[in-house]
Amino acid sequence: MEKQAQGAHAAAQVFPFAHSPDNRHAWDGRSAGEGVPFEIRPDPFGNRLSAEVHGLDLSQPLDAETVRTLYAAWVRYKILIFVDQHVDDAQQIAFTRYFGPLEEFPMKAVRANTHSEIFRVSNVDTEGNHLPADHNTVRYLHVTQQWHIDSSYRAVPSKGSVFRGIELTRQGGETWFCDLEQAYEDLPAALRTRVDGLQAVHDFEVSRRAVGNLAPLSPEEKAAVPVAVHPLVRTHPDSGRRSLFLSPVHISHVVGLSAADSKALLDELVGLAVQEKYIYKHRWWPGDVMMWDNRSLMHWAQPFNEQALRRVMHRTTLAGERAAGASQ
Repeated sequence: MEKQAQGAHAAAQVFPFAHSPDNRHAWDGRSAGEGVPFEIRPDPFGNRLSAEVHGLDLSQPLDAETVRTLYAAWVRYKILIFVDQHVDDAQQIAFTRYFGPLEEFPMKAVRANTHSEIFRVSNVDTEGNHLPADHNTVRYLHVTQQWHIDSSYRAVPSKGSVFRGIELTRQGGETWFCDLEQAYEDLPAALRTRVDGLQAVHDFEVSRRAVGNLAPLSPEEKAAVPVAVHPLVRTHPDSGRRSLFLSPVHISHVVGLSAADSKALLDELVGLAVQEKYIYKHRWWPGDVMMWDNRSLMHWAQPFNEQALRRVMHRTTLAGERAAGASQ
């Protein structure tokens, strides 16, 4: 703990890394050792949505100055990738709690047995068995394989998520992120004016119905996620920047519009938002722990061959605050 307190402090060095999607370790930089500050390395190739953090051991306690530095970098870059980590569920939970209280996923079947704060995004059960295609857990993976914001269906949506790769596949399974702040800023002025005052209905059952054939929620699970109404444009509580609050797989409709007009507007906004220039595509590497901002991003997991390949990811989710509209 003493070494961590010395080395993991807010005097973080920030400089670019030479990132290649096929060779994570193609950079010429220093590794942080004893007495060397951790390093935050923004991507120099035009990707504004992520930075890598090196030299920080998330299995160890962090001091307050380090947490403040990480939080500021997180708000700035939206995605922090902590590389070469070796953490277990309890340590992932402890790290996430530095940034606020945690949610529990509404479906008990996909929570870890020993830690209810862990949402298992996996086609492998807790005993290591590869699950069949018709298993409820595997079918729910198809929800995550569509554009969404974690917990947008809650009355108080999530602040952010921490995601850890345990078993990875090199064929599919990447995570794509969409910058909803920049997408909003680039909207035509007339469309921006139109959406600023609108609200949308987010419903957990909408995404479940889209997948189909899922086991019904228990009364307790259903009561935990009543229908939520959020502004279609939200203001980030830390940066003050506005962004589209789009979570297509969870949104049922826009308040006050006909079904046809609602679908047309949502399709238009999503189509504009998911242009290549707003997307960051993350290929997972062993030891990756990622922290992303649900207040300014939406994401989806790329499909993979669920019957031939195994993929085990564990997510912790930060509880947030009520979404403030563009005028607030």
